[in-house]
Amino acid sequence: MTRALAGQRVTVFELDDGTIQVRHAGKVLPMTQFGKEDANIAPGAVVANKMLAGVLQQVKDKQAKKDSGKFDKLRTQREKRLHLQRTKAVA
Repeated sequence: MTRALAGQRVTVFELDDGTIQVRHAGKVLPMTQFGKEDANIAPGAVVANKMLAGVLQQVKDKQAKKDSGKFDKLRTQREKRLHLQRTKAVA
């Protein structure tokens, strides 16, 4: 059920006793709370993710350059329109 709600808005309630409920359309959704002590994130993983941002930007720029080359080769207006729609959906 909860996978069917992916991308939809939910409401989070904090009750008087401190418990938290997540609701959608009046129904309480099942959930699991994780505390900070349960998060096993190594400092190296955080550093690796920060470095990854630069690499991903470089790949995105390279792909955009490649796509612009494809755009010049398209002949019909329909092909160009479809290509622009696809690139907007990815971006």
